[in-house]
Amino acid sequence: MRPLLCPSIESENVTILFQALKDLDYDVREKTFVESLLDIEFTEIFDKGILYTDTGHSFDNVLFYGNEFTLATFDIFLFFFIEMLFHDFLLAAVITAFFAKMLVIIHRVGGRHNLARKTLIDERFLV
Repeated sequence: MRPLLCPSIESENVTILFQALKDLDYDVREKTFVESLLDIEFTEIFDKGILYTDTGHSFDNVLFYGNEFTLATFDIFLFFFIEMLFHDFLLAAVITAFFAKMLVIIHRVGGRHNLARKTLIDERFLV
């Protein structure tokens, strides 16, 4: 019996994955402490595949999903900092909204560039 990638994956999905990879030699392993700490893989093997177990947050890392509290806290602190600095609520609100919009734009552009770079698809073809 082959090891499961993640216990939460349904057995049907695992069966489909292993049927698709039956000609490919692969190894299922945990990331080392340094690889987990730096969030990179040091092993570069070309003759077989390496499947790392998912800790459950790899999807959350590329989205704002799960970071609402951190983003709201940043907005509140930025608002209060600007308000204390200039003693103007309207200016603080405008600057906070500007920073929030800039963060969304940077996230969108950086995400598209990262997706294009990692999948080797030109950015013009991304919707």
